Amino acid sequence: MSSQRIPPKTLVVPLEAPGRNVSYESGYAHDVVRWGIGLGQDISDANVGPGFYMTEKGLFRKVVVDDSGPADAPGGAQPPAAVPQGIATGGHSAPAIPISTSMRSMIPGLTPTSAAPATNVPAPGPRSDRVGASVTWINRLLRLEPINVNELAPLLDPYGGYTAAFQVSVPSNLSDSHRADWVPIWTGPMTLTDGATKVWYLWVDSAACDTWTFCDMDFAATRKMPGKRNWDSQEWRSFYERKSRIPTPPQWHIDNPNNEATIIYGDSTGEHSLPLTVLLTQTMIKLVTLDLTREIPLTVGAATGFTPGVLHSVRDGILGLGRTLTRKSFFGQHTRWRSETFVEVLKASGIIEKSVFWITISHPYYDREYTLSHYISFGSSWVTGAVPAPGPAVCVDVDDSAGTQGTWCAMLEKIIFQSATPGSRPVPIEVKQMACVDSGCSQSYFSETVCEKFNRLNEQHGGTGGNVGNFVGNFGKDDKIIFEFKGQWHGTVQAVGQARRFLVGPAKSRANPHADPLPVKQTFSESFSLLGVNFFRTFVIGFDESTQIPRLFFAPHPFL
Repeated sequence: MSSQRIPPKTLVVPLEAPGRNVSYESGYAHDVVRWGIGLGQDISDANVGPGFYMTEKGLFRKVVVDDSGPADAPGGAQPPAAVPQGIATGGHSAPAIPISTSMRSMIPGLTPTSAAPATNVPAPGPRSDRVGASVTWINRLLRLEPINVNELAPLLDPYGGYTAAFQVSVPSNLSDSHRADWVPIWTGPMTLTDGATKVWYLWVDSAACDTWTFCDMDFAATRKMPGKRNWDSQEWRSFYERKSRIPTPPQWHIDNPNNEATIIYGDSTGEHSLPLTVLLTQTMIKLVTLDLTREIPLTVGAATGFTPGVLHSVRDGILGLGRTLTRKSFFGQHTRWRSETFVEVLKASGIIEKSVFWITISHPYYDREYTLSHYISFGSSWVTGAVPAPGPAVCVDVDDSAGTQGTWCAMLEKIIFQSATPGSRPVPIEVKQMACVDSGCSQSYFSETVCEKFNRLNEQHGGTGGNVGNFVGNFGKDDKIIFEFKGQWHGTVQAVGQARRFLVGPAKSRANPHADPLPVKQTFSESFSLLGVNFFRTFVIGFDESTQIPRLFFAPHPFL
């Protein structure tokens, strides 16, 4: 750490990467419910391979069958039956969410519902598959089977995103905090029964303004909000009790309706949303950084109600890094304290001078392991000596014209792939969409048209295409991917990065652990895109609200 030089008025917070055993499907499923992303593909289509799929009618499994019976279960083949109503309707009426694909390897002993209606679906014809792929449904029959979601949900591996570790304390006199002259008395970091200090892992989310965590309200007293999964399973209590939680806010917090908010991740209709209720309360968080320990007062939401999806997907809470100047807090105007973004609090505390932060996320395939492989640098740029220095940064205007206040968005005109093979022509992919730069997304999402072009590009490099089950092709070290943005002040700007950093993701699919799914999928909108973690593995990204026009900076990671 002696070679790492931290600029003055800078706070460096290390990040913890998602677990190595987290599947690609788990990250995809989390993105879907968080942003309300629907696949818009009929899962009875023969081109949709075996796997778990969440639909409007519930969770379904698609399995391989042949004349002697299912390939992954004992017993004879079942006779064809009608597809459950609403599943095989095609189009966007039955959005499918791949959850996982190998029941035996994932959940030993889990069996499908015995009274499951099923349908046999012709498999697609032969095709040339990438070497190493195990696409077992070619020239086979597939069957749909409903699955009891309560058997499955508690056993799925949560995605969790990139998290920052904190210690937390609360005032011992919080019950008196309604008084105007209240001065908090801090009790020190909370400890476990064995005397060890608790650690909170908060998911870093550049598309959220409010910070929240779970509280230790008795599980029976929490508000059980309806979601895609229901509350029948007893596993949910153990999920809840394993989390680091702050003390339950005092009764006057609970009784004051102005102090409560409902935060909704995903679409606002509730069809694909993750809602939770939170009470605004006071904490003191302790940041253990490279060289020193800082304590910072932070107003957070204490979660008192949630869906099973929130309980399952979020580790201990969310650290909001959304926009400050055009923030979109879920809390109203009459709360006891104002919900501030984390950057606002750092600046008000004098820890940083400018409302600027940079996020560095390394690629596990192409970057060596460093002491600081993933981190946020608040107040200045990246830390010299932590990881190989990125290339020169380009500056892109933040765009709020599409009503995206509170998030970091820019107008993405096109994406260009440039192969390093001599004589190769650039492959332009027109986008013309507002793109949200979101560290909370496990991959990137574009319109159906853009995704089709990415799939064709992938197939040309030896990968397999399709919205479900596509595996990435072979991209060379010197192949480039160019993101062309357009802004009011800086005009047209091109950010040039290493193509394989963006197109090759480290998360393995349970469908085929020997291949990497292409981390580009179809989003819910023809006019809005999401640039997720694979974009962060391609560029070190700066978020700047210190100037009149907010800016994003993209500095390419080295071509390794």
